[in-house]
Amino acid sequence: MKKARRLASVSFLVIFLCFWAKAICQSGPGTDPAAAQVGDKGIGPINSLTLGPVDGAMADKGKAIFNEKCAMCHGLTEDKTGPAVGNVLSQVAPEFIMNFLLNTAEMEQKDPLVLGLIKKFGIPMPPPGLDQDQARAILEYLRTTKK
Repeated sequence: MKKARRLASVSFLVIFLCFWAKAICQSGPGTDPAAAQVGDKGIGPINSLTLGPVDGAMADKGKAIFNEKCAMCHGLTEDKTGPAVGNVLSQVAPEFIMNFLLNTAEMEQKDPLVLGLIKKFGIPMPPPGLDQDQARAILEYLRTTKK
């Protein structure tokens, strides 16, 4: 009888952990599932963007800026000191990216998704010191890396 109860308890625990792990994996690394919504525009000056076809020249400029200011901490396909960003546009709105690049400090204090990433990686992102044109160029580059 004791053996059956113990087996039932262990089975319940294993099933619970499997469901919990599946929920964590589906929500993305270090994110709050409720916060990771593509429509979330973040906090900052960019309320809406109209994106046409990818601008190759702007994307090239963005790649250069990314390599200079971002690549030391962010890979495209693998986490480094910060999260991988190659597929970030399938997880958040373009406005979110722009607002985070332009309004880093406030988003690190108030945005649930960013707070979750800080918790996961243990360090906030230093403000990159970009102007709106540079942030837009990085966004255009990230559009070329989206899967």
